[in-house]
Amino acid sequence: ININTVGGKVENLLLKSASWVQEQRKAGNNPKYIVMDPFNMLSTGAKVSGYEKAEEILRQLTHFSHQMDIMVILIAHPFKMKKDEKTGEYEIPDFYSVKGSSAFFEMSYHGMTIYRTNGMVLVRILKVKQNNLGDAGSDVWFLYDKQSGRYIPCDEEGLEIAGDHRDKNWLNKIK
Repeated sequence: ININTVGGKVENLLLKSASWVQEQRKAGNNPKYIVMDPFNMLSTGAKVSGYEKAEEILRQLTHFSHQMDIMVILIAHPFKMKKDEKTGEYEIPDFYSVKGSSAFFEMSYHGMTIYRTNGMVLVRILKVKQNNLGDAGSDVWFLYDKQSGRYIPCDEEGLEIAGDHRDKNWLNKIK
């Protein structure tokens, strides 16, 4: 969606998104999710504080998700993180690292953070509403394989984990 024509008001973005989802479904497609990035550029149109803004945006996204039967993935970039004095690494962000943070923890069904360090990527699960979908507090590490353009699962030391991701020539398999 071109925000230059629609603007950053979440209501307008959701109306445009609903129209797109309906068009896709009419055409025989079945979109599963919509990604909105970044959160800090969304507005409600009202003059409200950070917490109230976050709460209203999350409320609208949740209603949209339920009404349209589609997952909404909201990318929320953290504020500037502090560096650990001993390691020189930035702290790992969580729900409370975003403006209006307590609304994210209270209102989100699921949440995760993605953190890069030492050439590796950490994906940490912050919240899972339904236990059968995973465990909050779980960590998964990845290395980026430049040749294939894929993230390869690894352990904390960067050693590749065995699995079907090993066949890195996936581009040759596309029909």
